[in-house]
Amino acid sequence: MLITESVNVIWKHAIKPNASEELGLTMYSIMEKLFSANVVTIEPDIKYIRDALQIGVKYRIPVYDSLFLAQSQHHKTTLVTCDAKQAAIAKKLHIPVEMM
Repeated sequence: MLITESVNVIWKHAIKPNASEELGLTMYSIMEKLFSANVVTIEPDIKYIRDALQIGVKYRIPVYDSLFLAQSQHHKTTLVTCDAKQAAIAKKLHIPVEMM
């Protein structure tokens, strides 16, 4: 899901009036390097889906968003997000959060 979410952010930037497809592809290439250098670890969603469902139901947010919370909670890591609602829920779950 991280890859899809990241590429969607790249797409949002690439379609802006002052951007280009070339910029989007350059950003994507940089992201690929991060994954291939193991700077970012990709894990299967299934590892966290049950916890994500519980979080989603309890806080009325999509599983899509709660997966990041469940993964951060599992690894005891800081959640980095631009989503204020997700950050507020992270705090309720005692997950350290960094707003971008």
